[in-house]
Amino acid sequence: MLAKSRILKAVVAGAALTVLLAGCAENGAIQMPTGADYLVRPGVNPISFVHAAHLVEMEQPAMQLTGNYQSTEVTGLPAGVTLTDPITIQFADGTLSASAGCNRLFGPYQFEPNAGLANSGTLVAENLAATMMWCEGKMEGEQWLIKFLTSKPTVMVGMGSVVLSGDGASVTLMEQ
Repeated sequence: MLAKSRILKAVVAGAALTVLLAGCAENGAIQMPTGADYLVRPGVNPISFVHAAHLVEMEQPAMQLTGNYQSTEVTGLPAGVTLTDPITIQFADGTLSASAGCNRLFGPYQFEPNAGLANSGTLVAENLAATMMWCEGKMEGEQWLIKFLTSKPTVMVGMGSVVLSGDGASVTLMEQ
């Protein structure tokens, strides 16, 4: 009688888990491989599922930096550098376009995801070009922005926001 009770509890728990996971899959929260009992191995990227002696790696889609952003906060500027306008940055099709209020910076970029932390990585924009206008009081900020963007800053992507940080500075951008 005790063995039947344990079997019944195991069957009910298995059915509840199946219903729960099916509901998550329908909402796009998690995609489970088909088959027997797979266990999620937390803290692993890409997402891993373990079944008996088999390990199946499922590729996560590469996170992309896309969209138009404007700075809401800039901290850690060097002494003597001021920004009189918000920084604007556009990420589209592997091309970055940015401005600190005067010239337009542009060039190719790559986003290198951080395998250990979701929604983060490194911005690699080593070959930026710029228009060449003179704007009184804005040139130091613009030169700082070029140096900052080409320094491989760390990127944290949130809901409608991007934070770039490195070399003691941080730029918080909100999607426009």
